[in-house]
Amino acid sequence: MTKNKNFSSQPKITLHLTKLFALILIFSLTSSNMDVYSQSTNKQSKQSKNKPSKPPQPKVISATGVVIDNPADKVANNTEEEIDFKLVEALSLLKQGRVQKETGQYQPSIQTFLQAITTKVEISDKVRPELADAYYRLAIAQREEGLLNEAIISFRKVLEHQNNLAEQIALTKQIESEVATTYHRIGLREAKAERYREAISAYKDAFNINQEPQIKIEIADSYHRIGLSDLKSGNYTQAIDSFNKSLEFSPNSAKVFFSLAQAYEQKGDISQAMDYYRQAIQVKNDFAEAHFALGKNYQRLNLATEAVATLTTATKNNEAYPEAYYHLGLNFLTLNKTNEAISAFSKAIQLKPELAEAHYQLGATHTRLGDFTKAVDPLNKAIKIKPNYPEAEFLLGIAYYRLEKFDAAAPLLKKIVSLFPDRLEAYQYLANSYLSLKDYSSAITILEKIRSLSPDDKDNVYKLGNSYFQTSKYEESIAAYETLSDNNNYPDLQYKISQGYLKLNTPEATKKGNNLLSMVLTKAKTSFNEGKKLEKQKNYLAAINSYKQATSIYPDYVDAIYRLSFCYFLAGDNANGKLQYEELLQKAGKKDQKKVNILASKL
Repeated sequence: MTKNKNFSSQPKITLHLTKLFALILIFSLTSSNMDVYSQSTNKQSKQSKNKPSKPPQPKVISATGVVIDNPADKVANNTEEEIDFKLVEALSLLKQGRVQKETGQYQPSIQTFLQAITTKVEISDKVRPELADAYYRLAIAQREEGLLNEAIISFRKVLEHQNNLAEQIALTKQIESEVATTYHRIGLREAKAERYREAISAYKDAFNINQEPQIKIEIADSYHRIGLSDLKSGNYTQAIDSFNKSLEFSPNSAKVFFSLAQAYEQKGDISQAMDYYRQAIQVKNDFAEAHFALGKNYQRLNLATEAVATLTTATKNNEAYPEAYYHLGLNFLTLNKTNEAISAFSKAIQLKPELAEAHYQLGATHTRLGDFTKAVDPLNKAIKIKPNYPEAEFLLGIAYYRLEKFDAAAPLLKKIVSLFPDRLEAYQYLANSYLSLKDYSSAITILEKIRSLSPDDKDNVYKLGNSYFQTSKYEESIAAYETLSDNNNYPDLQYKISQGYLKLNTPEATKKGNNLLSMVLTKAKTSFNEGKKLEKQKNYLAAINSYKQATSIYPDYVDAIYRLSFCYFLAGDNANGKLQYEELLQKAGKKDQKKVNILASKL
């Protein structure tokens, strides 16, 4: 009997213990007072002061400032059989969620709050403000950690779980502002990663919420950068479209007008390009790059005067603009203002010593003026900066040739003809260099190439005949000379043919050679006698011309060379007199020693 009594009293003991546990748990919840939205809490505090005082009752206050009726009131009034264990569990979860939230465990706290609602739906109105606060804190944390897309989702969840209509209306503006800020950050992040289309999408989402002028600027900038990427890839139509979209958000952007101009220029629409360069300048008058680009297009259209004016403005807006000075020099050359061109090229070199083109143009300008000594240094520098620079090497070869530095000229000119097999002028300078070096075998190779390129070049054939003769190719020499026999520009031609025949040293050839030589000498004597007559009349200048004609017909006419040198001395032209004296020393025989001595006394 005693055993049955103890057994039947056990459920009552369990019920009392459970009730005690619930009361302890519920009252412990009242110690949590977590306020995220402080204004809401302050409002409720003021309202409570205005009401009649009541006996103090334990309250549960959510982190969002919402007062939850103390479930202990209900539990205390219930009978033992009416205690709701799910409520106890839900309230326990609510407390756990608050602790997690306050320690920065936002994601776990959200899961705990959701579990509390699932456990006891009736307390959802009391849990949801806490849940909203947790989502808000989570969103802020996610945004700071760079989890921007996740932050937007969390911000949206705040409004979903705020069940107080008045507070939700007030909160909506704040949350939308936070969402706009987050979209903006997404845009900045995507732009930094050069994913500009994604950036534009995010910026537009931000702008739809918050129409800040800065966002429009960033949308414009992203479209501009997309356009620049298309421009770099050669997608000019797409680039132009992106630039125009950029102008929709920033209508007076000088840099976008400039980019549009570049797109049209590269597309080949120069007129449209120049219009946009002008618009860029109109927006920003000191836009040196726009002035420079416009000036280059004037140059392209051969409008050198306009180009000079525009490029000069570019250099005024940016005095350290070597490319502008370089193109300014080119246009001064077009206007035949060589001194101004030299000054502009020199300024470009001063600003940018590694600008090979400026060195080249400076050297070319000196070459154009015939100042080959001054041309050498800038041309050498251009080649040093840019080793494969055939135009500079060609001009340097010419400069060396004109300075009679044939051994320096030949290698440069040889390189040019190897690079440009049909460049006639280079072959001509190279052939003359070889001839001056008396390298007749090399000269023949080049002269024959010139003959194939320009068959009607009589001077080349004449030089080829001379080179054949110097290399003992007498038959080839005669054949070359005879193609010129009807040309009066080569008075010594018959003499050279005669020498060719004589060198063949055959009876028939010797006979031909002597006959021709006799004819040549007769013709030369006519001019020689005319010179002597004029010399007696002391008309030395006229006499000089007659003697020169005699020596041109018969180059080995020693008497004519002697009289020519003598007349030069009599006319006071000692320099030419000395040259003819040196010619006489080479051709005079023993019988002519007296003439040599007479001229020596004149030196």
